Amino acid sequence: IAGVAMYLIFCVGAADSAPEVKSSTSPGRPMPAKIALQLSADPDEEAREWLERLEKASESLEKGADFFKALDEEKETSEAFQHAGKLIGALSSLIGGFLGDPADTYVKAITELQKQLDGAIVRLQQQIAELISTMEDTFLRMFLAPRSHTLQQAVAEVTAFLGSDDKAGQGRKILEAQMEPISDKLQAWEGVLDCFLGQLEVCPDNMLNIVLNNGKLWPRPAVLINFATFHYALLSSSATAICAYQKLIDKSCGLESRLAQLGNMTKRITAAQQGMTDQWTSSLGANSIPTVLEQMVRQHANQDFDGATAIANAAGDELDKFYFADGLWSHFGARTWFIQITDDDFSSNEVIFAWRTAAFKDELGYNVLFSVMDRDTVYLSDDDCRDGDASAQIECMRSKLGDDVGMSVYYRLGEAASNSQHFSYTYYSGVLYHKYCCDDHSGFDIRVVDSATDSSVAVLTGGRPVMGAKAGEVQRSTGRLAVLEAIGSGKSGSLTQTRESRQVQEHEGGSRHLFV
Repeated sequence: IAGVAMYLIFCVGAADSAPEVKSSTSPGRPMPAKIALQLSADPDEEAREWLERLEKASESLEKGADFFKALDEEKETSEAFQHAGKLIGALSSLIGGFLGDPADTYVKAITELQKQLDGAIVRLQQQIAELISTMEDTFLRMFLAPRSHTLQQAVAEVTAFLGSDDKAGQGRKILEAQMEPISDKLQAWEGVLDCFLGQLEVCPDNMLNIVLNNGKLWPRPAVLINFATFHYALLSSSATAICAYQKLIDKSCGLESRLAQLGNMTKRITAAQQGMTDQWTSSLGANSIPTVLEQMVRQHANQDFDGATAIANAAGDELDKFYFADGLWSHFGARTWFIQITDDDFSSNEVIFAWRTAAFKDELGYNVLFSVMDRDTVYLSDDDCRDGDASAQIECMRSKLGDDVGMSVYYRLGEAASNSQHFSYTYYSGVLYHKYCCDDHSGFDIRVVDSATDSSVAVLTGGRPVMGAKAGEVQRSTGRLAVLEAIGSGKSGSLTQTRESRQVQEHEGGSRHLFV
C-alpha cells in the first residue's frame, strides 16, 4: 500500500545496508516444539475477542501500559502474556474470518476489527517515528525499521484483501503479487521477534532500556509504551496475515512453531515497564526527585530565578508529553501534580514546609519540591488556615485535608521580603495555587496544595480533574516586588472532560500579568 509510511522515516533504503545477524536458527537457541492448534468450545468468539483486545491495547498510551502491566510480578506475566498464549487457539478461526464469505456476520466482524487494527498500527508507527526520530542506534535504523516496514505492508495488503469483492479471482492475484516472495515476510517476522528476545548480536540485550531513555539522561515512558505496543501488535497481526495467505495458497503456516515465543517477548516488555514504574516510585521521597527533574536541575545549576523558571518549564513539558499524556498519568499516580522551585537561603525568617513524604531535594542552589496525587479534588477556601506561621498553616490544612496531601507554604516577612535573592516558581496541574496580597514592606506568602481548589465549581466527586497546567512565579528585583503569574484562559468544559485536553487548552491559552 503506497500510503503506508516507513516505521522510521529516515530509514528508507536502509535494508540494503543492514548488518549481518545470526541466523534465527543458530546453534545455542533451542527451537520450540511444534504446537498443535487447540480450539475452544466457541473458537469464533474467542478469535473475535482476541482481535478486539489487540485493537483496544493500541488505542492509547494508558491502554497500552495496562496491557503490559505485571499481573504477577514474580513471573513477569501480564494481560499481554495471556493474550499471546491465546493466539494459537484463535488462529484457525481468524484465518477463517480472513478468507470466508464477506456476507457472513462473523467475517464482517473480523474484517471491521482488522481494519481498525491496521489503522491503529499506522498511527502507532507515525507516533514512534516522531518520538525517536533523533535516535541513531543501529538496531533501530538498520535492522528493525526495514523489517517492521515489510510486516506492516503484509498487514495492510491482507487488510485490503479482506475488503475485496473478488477473493477468488483478481483480488487473489493482486494479493499473491504483493505477498510474494513470502519468505521475505517470514524472515522479517522472525528477525523482529528474535531482536526483542535478545537472540541477535545486532540487538543489544538492554534494547528496551535504550528505547525508554530515547537518547536522553532520563526515561521517556511514552516512547517505550508506543514502541512495545506497536511491535507486539505488528507481530501478532502480521502472523495472522502471513498464515492466512499461506492457507490461501494451500501451504502450512511457516510461523506456527514460533508463535508461542510471543509470550516471552511480552515478558521482557513487562519487566522493562515494571522497572520503569519502580524507579519512578522509589524517586518520590525525602531528598529524592524523579530523574527527569533532577537532570533539568543539573542543566541549570545555580541560576537563581531564571534557572528555576527554565527547570520547571522544561521538566513540566517533559512530564506532560512523555509521562502523563494520553491517560498514562494513571500509571504514575499523577491525576494532579506540581513542581515548586525556590531559593535555598533560609537564613532569615522565610519558611517552606511540605508534606513529609513528597519528593523534596536541596540541590545546586535550589529547593525542589515535587508532588503527585491520584485522588478527588477537594475544596479549600483561601481564608482557611491563615493564622500563625507557615508551620501552623500547614498543620491546619493537613488536619482538614489529610496527611497524604502534598502542600507547601512559602513565607517571607520583614527584612526577608526585600532580599532580591529570594524566589519561587511553581508549575502545576489540578492544584490550588494562591499568592496572597503583598508589598515591599509586609512581604508575601504562597500556598500550593495538591488535589485542591478554591472554587466550589471545580470540585470533583470522581473521575479526572479538569484544571490545567499553569505556572506561578515570585521574584525580587532591585528592592521592588515583581510578581509574574501565568493564568490559564482555555475554553470551558464539562467536569468529565479529560485532564489532558483541558491542560493543553489552558497552557496554550495562558497570558502573563506583571505587577510592580
